Amino acid sequence: MIKIDYFLAQRPACNEDRNGDFCVIKKLNGQLFVGIVDVSGHGDSAYKIAAACKKFLEKNYRKDLVFLTQALHKGMLKPRGGVATLARLDFKTGELRYVGVGNIAVRKFGKHCERAILQDGVVGYIMPSPKENTMKLDDGDAGEISDL
Repeated sequence: MIKIDYFLAQRPACNEDRNGDFCVIKKLNGQLFVGIVDVSGHGDSAYKIAAACKKFLEKNYRKDLVFLTQALHKGMLKPRGGVATLARLDFKTGELRYVGVGNIAVRKFGKHCERAILQDGVVGYIMPSPKENTMKLDDGDAGEISDL
């Protein structure tokens, strides 16, 4: 079993009080779910869409990652669009499963460094069929999921 420690750092851009960026982190049954979404644009309109997406992910994070990404695409992020990466880490095996569309990076640092290649597209606008990928984390590795 790998040891897990995580943190979240977030700050609105420029002089905005609200923005369309959010993260959901949930632990359940030896797994850690992380969802990062960046709604296009800034201000109250982006914030309102982000709040709805966040509420949806907080309620449904146990579901399949591809299903969640498709749900964001079909209803949550229209008409504005955005980028998203959803991931689930299994503490026992160190397997990180993820689905990512756009410019949110998934990286591993350690004995072997790795950077995930995420799918091009805009969730809620033009998105290819989402694909789940995997990455193996070993004890002592550091992983990062970040909005670029």
